[in-house]
Amino acid sequence: MKFYRKGFLTLALLCWAGMGGIRAQLIFPESFIVLMDSSRQFRGTFSPEIKIQTQKDLLVEVSSLADVALRIKENSLVLAHKLEFTSVGGNVALSGGYFFSKFKSRKGHRWMPESYAQLQWANARGLELGYGVGANLRYALRLQQRSGLYVGAGVFYEYEKWTYRGVRDELLPVDRTPILTRAVKFNLYGSWKQWFGDQYFLDLSVYHQARFDELLSGARLGSSTAFSWQISQYLRLGARYQNIYDPDPVVPIRNWFHRFVTAFTVTL
Repeated sequence: MKFYRKGFLTLALLCWAGMGGIRAQLIFPESFIVLMDSSRQFRGTFSPEIKIQTQKDLLVEVSSLADVALRIKENSLVLAHKLEFTSVGGNVALSGGYFFSKFKSRKGHRWMPESYAQLQWANARGLELGYGVGANLRYALRLQQRSGLYVGAGVFYEYEKWTYRGVRDELLPVDRTPILTRAVKFNLYGSWKQWFGDQYFLDLSVYHQARFDELLSGARLGSSTAFSWQISQYLRLGARYQNIYDPDPVVPIRNWFHRFVTAFTVTL
């Protein structure tokens, strides 16, 4: 556990020092690499993406996503980074992305304490900057070489700075000063990862995040569904649908957010 505590502190400090601040909206961390096969010491993916989203105006986004998972003795480290170039209404308006890190202790294998830190900036919905740092207790309901079923729960601290970039014109207030929020929240998630043979991979995850005084009434919910085809040893074609539901957004944007992505992925 001493190594685990050092890992958590190191990840948190790296995020603060490298970015100068951090963010938290859902970035679907269970969609990143998980080392289910105990014989693997390293896995990684790289995905260039093109996607279209329904926002205030038509949004076209070109992005690249890279994530790696490393096994360190009885622990594992996941690092993910995304960089986005975005066009809104035909004009290049912003570029954004995120950095995510998670450290998991694998002692006992079924029970896995994990700590994480994440940063996100220039989000299309209006989240200009934010960060989250937290810890979960993760349990593997099913843990096999080609299949995994996980649940996890924990606590995290969240900071967000919102602008009105994603708000429709008719809903814009007179005072458009950015809004800052800070909160300690409860986090609950579940995920299922399943290989069908050596070629097809299914990845499902659901999320629940809320303040402790509004666990049901004010919960932010999300889900991610992905299916991919391993074309060759190093190339995969996949499709992913993700959504977020926020019952009370900080700024007057839509409660529902939907995203559909298809992409070729280089796998290692």
